[in-house]
Amino acid sequence: MTTRYEQGRSGEYRCQTELEAAGYTTCRAAGSKGKIDVIAWNTNEIRFIQVKTHRNKTASYKADLAALALLPAPTNATIELWSRKVGSRTWDVTFVQEHPDAT
Repeated sequence: MTTRYEQGRSGEYRCQTELEAAGYTTCRAAGSKGKIDVIAWNTNEIRFIQVKTHRNKTASYKADLAALALLPAPTNATIELWSRKVGSRTWDVTFVQEHPDAT
């Protein structure tokens, strides 16, 4: 059985892998206790991402979304919450702040 930390780390790595395959450069905030787990960027935008991995979709991320909404970000940035169930290949992505030219 994996620990919660291992589940979270695995989710962050998966997030990075998918973003890198889409042409982004990424950086993971290892052991993050802050609001942002992964930062991804390309020549057009910056993405600040909090990653959540869960066993059952019973958790509400209202508090996390509210905290993310308070973060300052440049005009070419998005702030996002990515969540997925353990073992799932798909993400639920919530854009907390999205810049007008985001792709």
